[in-house]
Formats: sequence, structure tokens, C-alpha cells
Amino acid sequence: MNKKFFTTALASVFLVTSAFSVNAEDSGEMTVSGDVEPTVIDFSVPTETTFSINPNEDEGETFVAPEFEIENHTNAPISLSINTFEHKDLHEFENVAIDEFEDWKSLTVSESEQYLYLNLLPSDSTEWLDETAGFASAHDVQDSEYEMVIGSMEENSSVNFEIDGKHGYGFTSPLETEYTVEFLFELQ
Repeated sequence: MNKKFFTTALASVFLVTSAFSVNAEDSGEMTVSGDVEPTVIDFSVPTETTFSINPNEDEGETFVAPEFEIENHTNAPISLSINTFEHKDLHEFENVAIDEFEDWKSLTVSESEQYLYLNLLPSDSTEWLDETAGFASAHDVQDSEYEMVIGSMEENSSVNFEIDGKHGYGFTSPLETEYTVEFLFELQ
């Protein structure tokens, strides 16, 4: 019985070892395939913000606007641009460059009710991926053939903006104005 067990065990060892032997000239190949989903750009932009001009306030407090936040919910960096910054309705100011007038306080009533400088600018450059985030004035966006690139946002981050403005000080009646700002988000 020992001899029979030894012969069976030897045959088993031979079968096991011969099952794993490979000839050096043999090869095999395998196809590896995969699917890649497109990145979904997901962001939040406030639907409305306001500014007010009160020429009766102390200098430096005549133009007031709250900060607003834009959030990137995308799992990738995105580039933020402004495509449109134009009048939507109501009183239509002519948007001019900040240096259009040397002294904004010296504008006449007619000029005050005609000219305005509006600007969207990042509140804190360290919130941006490239820390060179720029600004976009209504005048510059309207004069440009292309969108105005503001900067690059990190994945799953947020950035804050301020609205800055320059205006005359002579208004004979209350005025209301409204702008449309269209932001453009693209993968970095």
C-alpha cells in the first residue's frame, strides 16, 4: 500500500508541475478595455446681486455692492470667463473705462446720468489656482470680440467677487439700471 501511495503521489506531483511548465516560445495576449466618462462641469452662480449709488454719502461710500460667490462643484479645475456684461433694461448708462474722467465728482448732471464705470473683480487672488485672476469691466467686455478670461478655479472650490464702480455725483431723479452678466466655464 505504501508503494501504491508513493506512485500516486509521484504522479500527482508530476501532473502538477507539468501543468505550470511554459515553453519559452509560447506567448499570450489579453485585451484591456475601459470606459471614460466626460467630466461634468458643475457650478453655482448667484442669479442676482445689486449695487447702489448714493452721491449724498461720504466719499468712498457712495458706491455700495455686496460681495458674491461663485462655486466650482466640478472634480477638475475650470477656467472662468465673462462672455457678456451688458444692459438688460431700464436706464442705460454708457459704460466707460475707469480713466475716462480724471475727476468723477466734476461731471455735470447730464454726464452723471450718462456715464458709468462698472467692474467685477476677484476679492482675493489667493482663492484662484493661478493667483493672477483679472477683472472685467462692463466697458472692456463690451469692447472685446472674445470673452474676458478672469482666471482658473481649483476643483471643488469657491471664489468671491466685488463689484466696483465710478460715477458722477449729479443726479436729478432716481434711476434704475440692470445688467446681464454671462459667465463661461470651461475645463482647464
